[in-house]
Amino acid sequence: MHRTPLFRRVRCVAVALVVIGVVLGCTPPPPMAARPTGDAFSAARLYHDGAPWTAPGIEAAVTLSSSEPRFGGWSGVALQDGALTAVSDRGYWLRVQAGHSTPDGVTFSEPRFGVLPGLDGVPLRRGQMRDAEEILALPDGSHLVTFEREHRLWLYPPADPPFSAPPVDVPLPEGHDAAYNNGFEAMARLPDGRIITFLEGDTGRGRTKGWIGIPTGTATLSDWQPMDLALSDGYRPTGAAVAANGDLLVLERYFAIPFGFSSRVRRIPADSLVAGGLLDGPVVLTLAHPPVNDNFEAIATAALPDGTTQVVLISDDNYSGLQRTLLVFTHL
Repeated sequence: MHRTPLFRRVRCVAVALVVIGVVLGCTPPPPMAARPTGDAFSAARLYHDGAPWTAPGIEAAVTLSSSEPRFGGWSGVALQDGALTAVSDRGYWLRVQAGHSTPDGVTFSEPRFGVLPGLDGVPLRRGQMRDAEEILALPDGSHLVTFEREHRLWLYPPADPPFSAPPVDVPLPEGHDAAYNNGFEAMARLPDGRIITFLEGDTGRGRTKGWIGIPTGTATLSDWQPMDLALSDGYRPTGAAVAANGDLLVLERYFAIPFGFSSRVRRIPADSLVAGGLLDGPVVLTLAHPPVNDNFEAIATAALPDGTTQVVLISDDNYSGLQRTLLVFTHL
């Protein structure tokens, strides 16, 4: 098909913008403050076409910002006892008490920032070692964190301040063969205590690899059992959490030039979460139009008294001025 010079120029501009965003997301981190603080943390309600934005099924949606230079890049989130804990692709963590009552009434208190330590207890500094992608809060107050590029799974013990104690290395499933930028981006804890995780990349035949692990003690996972997650329409898993009834909620993302990002949540029935199976389920939420079509990578849940599920979604801005940190509240 013949393409006009104008088409070529538009395509080049679009590609250039994406490249700029990637470069901005990979630049060296800003200098660290002497003591992490959470000052100047703010949330602004979303507007679209000059009016406050609301949508069916969305209880609240805000843009988060901070004068703290480390803020952003949030790729994983956990929700436990009202505390929202996030990790970034530069190895930072954020903890804040978060809640909402109306689209205007998102509240935050006690924000804290910090740097994830390595196995030696020293804060992570080297680029590829710091790419945290998912976090899972465990009942004893510890946290499992997955890292990409240099793929690994670390268990951080309970500590105050958070993450002030070094982690323990947890063995990954044998033969995972994760590509450089397609590692373990989705992880959840099932009601029976098993841990389920998926690779982000398409491993062929319209599916990606997943595993179920059984916790033994507090430091290791044993008996990783394989499974597959069905993929469709170009979407890839970036996060996972468990609904109040035990179903698995999988957050998926799609990106294409010139349309940008779209995201969706699929519900996988609890009775299908068995080793050796092909997991699939219906789409229960889609975020594909302004003003909430951004790079959503993180999902967390909490059971509500009425039996429904509180769902929190966060987008990763890649430390790019072309993207935003969005926080969305809903329930399913």
